[in-house]
Amino acid sequence: MDVNIKQIEGVWTLGYSLDKHTLSSTPIGPNEYGHMQFDTVRPEAGEALFQLKYRSDYSPSFNNSKPVARFIWRRIFYSRFSCAYASLNS
Repeated sequence: MDVNIKQIEGVWTLGYSLDKHTLSSTPIGPNEYGHMQFDTVRPEAGEALFQLKYRSDYSPSFNNSKPVARFIWRRIFYSRFSCAYASLNS
């Protein structure tokens, strides 16, 4: 699964976004119950989040775990541990 990880600012210590949730959403008319329906285009990570959150489908989220784990290891833990290791050996 492709992800487009970006750091985000907020009231938290450190935050990252995997990708956009929605690329576009076009109303296509009401369904038989009168609820408006939409033709929504999502990136892979956004679709996996939608399936997990609104359809209780956990299978796409497992496909997303390897790129996210790799990112966390490389960007967060590896950089902090290598800095700490360098300062200990100075």
